Amino acid sequence: MKSIDEILFEVSTPLGFSVRVMKEYWQVITTHKHPVMSGKEDLVRDTIQNPDEIRLSKSDSNVYLFIELCVRKDGSAR
Repeated sequence: MKSIDEILFEVSTPLGFSVRVMKEYWQVITTHKHPVMSGKEDLVRDTIQNPDEIRLSKSDSNVYLFIELCVRKDGSAR
């Protein structure tokens, strides 16, 4: 029997629901999907709580994308 995975973090969104990230799933995200996000749990947590934009995924209507806009040195957004 598989044990229940531990919660890495849980945060509230501006849309009124909570996002819970499990340690096991975060490992998949940071090793396979988005390795650049390894060690950036605080940034992800903050972005979900205080996004610059929220978009509905084009490929899955049940998924929201919480986006933090980054500003380049020249002042333009990327």
